[in-house]
Amino acid sequence: MRSKKAFYNFLAAIAELIVATVTSFVVPHYIILTYGSGVNGLISSITQFLSYIALIESGIGAIGRASLYKPLAEKDTAALSGNARALENFYRRVSYIFLLYVAVLSVLFPLLVNQDFDWLYTAALIVILAFSTFIQYYFGITHQTVIQADQRKYIVSLLQALTLFLNMILTIVMIRLGASVHTVKIGSAAAYAIRPMVLYCYVKRHYRLDKKAKPRNEILKQRWDGLAQHIAFFIHKNTDIAVLTVLANVKEVSVYSVYMLAVSGCSKVVNIFSSSLEPAFGNMIAKGEKETLKKRVRLCSTLTIQIAVILFSTAAIAVSPFIKLYTRGVTDVNYLRPAFGVVMLIAEGFYCVRLPYQSAVYAAGHFKQTRNGAILEAVLNIVLSVILVFYYGLIGVAIGTLVSMLFRTVQYIWYYQVKLLQDKEGLKSEILRAGITALEIGLIILFAKLIPAVSFSSYLSWGLFSCLICLGCFAIVGGVSLLFYRKECLELRQFIKRLITSGR
Repeated sequence: MRSKKAFYNFLAAIAELIVATVTSFVVPHYIILTYGSGVNGLISSITQFLSYIALIESGIGAIGRASLYKPLAEKDTAALSGNARALENFYRRVSYIFLLYVAVLSVLFPLLVNQDFDWLYTAALIVILAFSTFIQYYFGITHQTVIQADQRKYIVSLLQALTLFLNMILTIVMIRLGASVHTVKIGSAAAYAIRPMVLYCYVKRHYRLDKKAKPRNEILKQRWDGLAQHIAFFIHKNTDIAVLTVLANVKEVSVYSVYMLAVSGCSKVVNIFSSSLEPAFGNMIAKGEKETLKKRVRLCSTLTIQIAVILFSTAAIAVSPFIKLYTRGVTDVNYLRPAFGVVMLIAEGFYCVRLPYQSAVYAAGHFKQTRNGAILEAVLNIVLSVILVFYYGLIGVAIGTLVSMLFRTVQYIWYYQVKLLQDKEGLKSEILRAGITALEIGLIILFAKLIPAVSFSSYLSWGLFSCLICLGCFAIVGGVSLLFYRKECLELRQFIKRLITSGR
């Protein structure tokens, strides 16, 4: 049953990724061409500042999932209802605090950008963009957590894909009709409100939770330990834009957000595997299947590293031609910053490598044990980004992110092998794997030097070029994998065969 659900999760995640990738390129492109880089940067900044309310969540998402694995595995409806009630009450309180935060942000944030936009323009945009976040906290997150913990993330993924597609269509239609950016974002807010409402109805119908159950608030006792993990993740996703907004300007934020289209696209592909399997890891831990966990994490981490090398190497080669094409006709800021793009791709690559280990640690509920590493990661990211942005601008922010990602990746691998599995010998295989990965990257660099500098007049020609680059990187990584990872290749073949068979 785990394999069948993992198969569904995988397919749905791919569908969501395809839709998310298309919309993440199309929507900002229309906004930049219609309203300018300043407005695109403003929207990115507001979105990031609104997400700061997630700090109050204190990492309850991961803690909540960990608390639900056992009741779901044992079909304990009473415990499941009590845990869900505790989560629901907590998120409802967060939603009320969020309303207060939006009111304060609407007054103060416009003062940061008053040289580019008037106060009312920015304040109204903040209120509009905040609506979908409020609905998510009030109706959606608890039910999403229950569904994900039950290894049914495919439901969440398909709903998200539908929401993103609807938002893209509404945005394009409204822009072509000459609507203001505020009107366009009202349409987006309406589209995003659909998802949490559907999740609410699904959980109410399929899990028959007791709404009168006594909340089991003891599951929140690791809240402050989870907060450290949550802050680290939050800073990874938000520090750069915040630093650029305060210490640079919104046009630099627009440059950053355009490059992050490529970076986040690669990250989402890699994340499919670890996010699809985290609930399965939790189920294995709840049932005491340590050896199965060990094999699955090893296979998942090997696959994650290989895919990350292929995708991020392809992006590093193809990103500059894409930026030239994507921002053709835009003259209000220089978007071509190849060094920045490469550093950000390396940083995100390290982040992706740690995901299987992070998923296993989260599934085990080891939040307190790993909080110090999370705190140090956050400090490194903030301090280095703030200092280096004065000297190197965008690249300085990227270097701060890279250093913190490298540290945390190493820390997660060490904790998983030494503390969770109590297998110090596993570190030797990790060092060997790092050497193999370095060999692959070195060969790809030699391959890249053979490629001439090119420009493209259409996305089709650029897409064909990128596919050829990807095939070249795949051939290099595939050849090295067959040489050094024969056992893992056989396991992967058998695993995929079981997934397809169970999916049928």
